[in-house]
Amino acid sequence: MSNRLPTLLDEIRDAHNAVTHHLQTAAERVRAAGAALVEAKTLCPHVSWAAWLAQAGLPEASFLTFTPQGAEDWRFRKLGLWQPAERTARRGGGQLQAVERLATRIGTTAVEVVPWIRHWLRPTVGDLCGTNPNRPALHKASG
Repeated sequence: MSNRLPTLLDEIRDAHNAVTHHLQTAAERVRAAGAALVEAKTLCPHVSWAAWLAQAGLPEASFLTFTPQGAEDWRFRKLGLWQPAERTARRGGGQLQAVERLATRIGTTAVEVVPWIRHWLRPTVGDLCGTNPNRPALHKASG
């Protein structure tokens, strides 16, 4: 056994502990910022919201792309019920879905995305808000 292994073990342990600490701190700050934003939204007139957010250095809207390689069996929760992602209304007028949670499977690992507030999701292909009479083109993520 190499004499370097105990040193590497300490380095890995220290790095892991630091990451865990920073993730907990980040989660606490995100939660506090979210609570403050919710309160601010109730106090700020609607017509002033975008300008107020700009003063805070925040965009009015942001987007996250989450398409892990090998993901399959996408599901989302709407109105407290889990639905297969393919179960959308034909001729529903669009592909945006307001969801409470999003779940998929990557191999044997279950992945669940739990947003702080209800979010909109859509397939990563096609127009953001385009009207499409067909169901979303859902398929395995390739990359």
